This record gives sequence, C-alpha cells and structure tokens, in this order.
Amino acid sequence: MNRRFLCPDLPAAGQSVTLSEPESYHLRTILRLRQEEEITLLDGRGSCARAIAKPTGNRRQPVTCSIIDVTQHEPPSVRLVLAVAPPRGKAMGRIVRQATELGVAEIRPVQTAFGVSRPDAEAIDHWRTDADEAIKQSGNPFLPHIAEIAEFADAVAEMTAPAYVGWAPGNAHGQAVPPPIDRSTVEAAGQLWLWIGPEGGFNDHELETLKGRQAQPLAIGRWILRVETAVVAALAWIVNQYQ
Repeated sequence: MNRRFLCPDLPAAGQSVTLSEPESYHLRTILRLRQEEEITLLDGRGSCARAIAKPTGNRRQPVTCSIIDVTQHEPPSVRLVLAVAPPRGKAMGRIVRQATELGVAEIRPVQTAFGVSRPDAEAIDHWRTDADEAIKQSGNPFLPHIAEIAEFADAVAEMTAPAYVGWAPGNAHGQAVPPPIDRSTVEAAGQLWLWIGPEGGFNDHELETLKGRQAQPLAIGRWILRVETAVVAALAWIVNQYQ
C-alpha cells in the first residue's frame, strides 16, 4: 500500500528529511514501522516525493526519510474558489475534505444573513487539519488555502468573474437558469468562484449582489440540497466541465 504523509519542506533527491511529530507518530506508533518502507511525501504545493522511511528504534524519536525522487505537478488550468456559508457541527469538516479531494484551490467560509454557524479560530484550525488529511487520502498534491471567516460583503468584494452561485428551486421565481459559462471564458480568466449559501439559502439582497457581480445561477437537480450535498454536486459538475 502506498502511504502518503505531509512534509511541507521537501529536499532534493538523495537528501534526508525528518517528519513532523504528528506524522512520525502515525508511522511509528499507529502503522508500527519496524523496517524500511517506501512512502510518498507531499508538500501541499504540487511536489510529491518517493521516500524510504527508516525505523527509529525509539518510540519518541522523529522518523527520518531518504528521498528517492521528487515529482512536481502542474496546477489545474482553472483555479477553483469555494465560498460557502459553514453549516453547523461537523458538516463543514466534511465539506473541506470533499472539496480538497475535488481539487479546490481556496475555501472561503462566509457569514451570510441566514447562516446559523459562528465558527471560531479553533474550528478553522480543525478544517485545515481536515484538508491535510484529505490530500494524504486522495493524493491531490495541492493543499487548498482555507481563509479566515469573512462577512458576505467583504468576501463578495474580492470576488472576480466568472462565478457560479448555487441556485435552489425556490430562488428561481419562474426565471430560466442560463446556459453554462463558456469554457473559453473560464480558461481565459484562469479562476472560477462557486458560492454556496446556508441551509436557508442566500437572502434576496445577497442574490442580487452576486448577480450584480456577474455570478451566474447554477441549479443541480430538481430539489433543495443540503449544503454539503450542494458543494459536492456543484464541484463535481464544474470539475468535469472546466478541468
């Protein structure tokens, strides 16, 4: 089995690196490293290294790895930014993991009028740990940036077109959802935003603000989706459409 570990500072081939204590503990104690084993190291910025992990003989000593070779991956041609109103409980952690697996470059938690969750700094730290675990599980070599939580007005001021906004059936009011944004437009911009609101949706002012900033409605299916379902469904469609 090819096991993956996070190592932010990867050296060149032929050199050695010491893993962090959490990664060392996982190898040493959870996986019971007893002999040299080939593993994969990810720096979260596109580099992956094949390495040999060496047993320490000491349950408290960090694990040292010898680098065999390093591969640098090119980032996707379209950078995906997810702006999402965090749901309550552990759902946001699942959103972070799934968005990371799907290749999102940046996750921006946003406070909206109908949002019910008020995450603190500790919650954001947990989400960053969730992203760490997701790149190791999926093999995605790019760790997404998880921003501090922002008010809707501040987040939308930083948005660039093109963009999509999750469009629940109740928001349609008889309006036809326009066709998808042309692929060449997205590729020329090099970046695409996706906005997903809270369980209560965006209010009318927020929707009008997003539309005024050229965010295009995106409807997935016929029914109202939970936040975490909407994120995965919309991102899967976007990745298939533009990457």
